[in-house]
Amino acid sequence: LAAADILGFDLGIMILAGLAMGLFAALLAMRVLFALLDRGLWNEERDQAGEVMHVRSISGERAPGPVLSLIPIGTPIVLILSGTVLRAVTNEVPVIIQFLSHKVVAMLAGTIAAYIIAARTMTGREQASSAQKAMASAGLVLLVTGAGGAFGAVIQSTGIGDILAERIGHSSHSRLLAILVTYVTAMIFRVSQGSGTVASITTMTIMAGAQLAWNVGIHPVWIALAALSGGISIGHINDSGFWVTVNLSGFSVTGGLKIYTLGEFIISLIVLALCMAGVSLLPNL
Repeated sequence: LAAADILGFDLGIMILAGLAMGLFAALLAMRVLFALLDRGLWNEERDQAGEVMHVRSISGERAPGPVLSLIPIGTPIVLILSGTVLRAVTNEVPVIIQFLSHKVVAMLAGTIAAYIIAARTMTGREQASSAQKAMASAGLVLLVTGAGGAFGAVIQSTGIGDILAERIGHSSHSRLLAILVTYVTAMIFRVSQGSGTVASITTMTIMAGAQLAWNVGIHPVWIALAALSGGISIGHINDSGFWVTVNLSGFSVTGGLKIYTLGEFIISLIVLALCMAGVSLLPNL
């Protein structure tokens, strides 16, 4: 959501690109990571430190199955993409589609769908309790996102984005260099302060202020993907997600580095390679 807003392009394109590249990168990274673990990288005595934490599961005939459980997630995606597809094939998009494909309306529809499905297994009090926990988590995300935007604006005011854009624009391989610089910038922020969200949003804010995508003649989605892949590149002990993974899975710190850190790094490299191939073959989509 932030990528499309910051860099000023259609959210549906971000969803399509993210789904395609994310799914491919995740599947390929799992194959690579598991191959490395099977060849001696994983040492159970050193890397497994405790018991796997189990969470309570809903049982009973009325528990939602996989299809129903995916409806709250799939509904906003379908609604947003409907607007993107229609805008790509026709100049006149019906008003109702414009309304339903707006990200706020689409997310609201997904939330309503979640309430309807949850009503099968949860009482009103349980739904309210669950919603309160979700809103508390969302509040933290909003704070982190806002901090990332503010951090990016402060760094952008130093003029570093304009300097990067000017130097990159004079290069004979400006498009590839723009992707690489965006990725490395996001990686530096991720390693130094831990949050992938802050790293990604800060980098995108800098590149958007310098109009990097437009200066080198590529679609902004490539800059977004490069920033997001750099933002997940190396999560380690200063990343809260690292400790969540370690504690839930019963890993030691070294086990977490082998699974969480290495796994994310492999994914980020795959997405980086896809971005570089993308700007070479389809710079403007």
